[in-house]
Amino acid sequence: MPTLRKRSIWIGVNETIGLAAGIISLFTLVPVLTPAQWGAYGAMFGIVGPIAAFTQSGVVLSVLERILHLEHKSEAVARSSISIVLFLGSLGVPVASAFGYFVIPNLSLWTVIGIAATELLLSASVFTLGAVIQCVDSFENGLAVKIAAVTLRTSVVLGLFFTHTISIPRVVAGHALSMLLVTIGAIIRLHHLGVSTKPTRQVDRADLGRVALYSFGLSASIVQNDGDKVFLQGSGYADDGGRYAVAYRLASIAMLPMTILSTSTHFQTLEESKIEKNPVQKAARYTQIALLVAVPCAIIAFISTFFIPAILGEEYRGSITMLRVLLPVLTIRGLSAFPMNGLLGIDCNSYRTRLLVAGGTVSLVLYAALIPAFSWKGAVLASLIVESLLVATTWKVFKNQVKLKSLDRKPRHAKP
Repeated sequence: MPTLRKRSIWIGVNETIGLAAGIISLFTLVPVLTPAQWGAYGAMFGIVGPIAAFTQSGVVLSVLERILHLEHKSEAVARSSISIVLFLGSLGVPVASAFGYFVIPNLSLWTVIGIAATELLLSASVFTLGAVIQCVDSFENGLAVKIAAVTLRTSVVLGLFFTHTISIPRVVAGHALSMLLVTIGAIIRLHHLGVSTKPTRQVDRADLGRVALYSFGLSASIVQNDGDKVFLQGSGYADDGGRYAVAYRLASIAMLPMTILSTSTHFQTLEESKIEKNPVQKAARYTQIALLVAVPCAIIAFISTFFIPAILGEEYRGSITMLRVLLPVLTIRGLSAFPMNGLLGIDCNSYRTRLLVAGGTVSLVLYAALIPAFSWKGAVLASLIVESLLVATTWKVFKNQVKLKSLDRKPRHAKP
């Protein structure tokens, strides 16, 4: 089993490459787009994201749990998981495309369809196959699949940039081709490992239920994280939406160390859940470490915000204030990740899902109430309220469930 340190290093490599890709995308696309166009592009991912929770994240987490934790046969997991991706993706693409086309301005129908199909079918296949490789082959080789996907997508953006032909439709087409190539490569790798990825019609209801349990919570979490950008576009704040999307991307980059630790401990929790004796103490320790890293990063990002107009243009000067107020919000958000992981480790995923769905629901209500009246300030206020409530509630539920589990494990002596 890889140590947490070794796993964190590999995840750090993956996240660093993702960081570089995000920076390249930001600094090549943003300067040639208006804030309204960049906001529309980002908002489309906000629409696709909640559906991608079912075809991407939910399936991937189900794969990891079934192979690592429940010790199911890898080929059965691979075949059923790909079948679920194809089924849910074929339903999700038309839904996301229709919603995006009618809600978001500044994007053509074919661009909207391209983004939806790439993320819900091709990217979902890549991440699912990568998760199987991670479990069957090695942690490093599984991450290599994701790294290859990010590298190819970034190469497309750089190629278009240096040939002075960059545009959103061309970027979308290049991303689709990149994900198709990586999918083929991952299938070949699993074939060499003796694992078939042929879709099957016999998908166990328990597998669908497991994917749904993960996905509803993750979908709600994505609504909570990205719904504000969609509401900004739909409420007529196209320019503010673009500047807000830039600020949010930069704030997410600043929180990268916390993301790395959260992802690392997720795998550790699944593998060590059967032997872990003090899950609350462990989650608290990880949270303290995350804060020690995240706070200095947030301070550095806060001080560095004056570079934004010089790099991205005067149109994005408004992103300075947005970034500064978003940094505390994203720091607070990271504090709920470790008790959320802990709930998985004590087999309380249903509670985790309920918490995430509740957070997403409250976010939607607050976005609808505050954003039309206060634009991006309403988005920040809504996020701050929800994240604070979610952190407090998650820790309380986690501690209570650990206490109940401990009581259940205590030997019960019969009365004389």
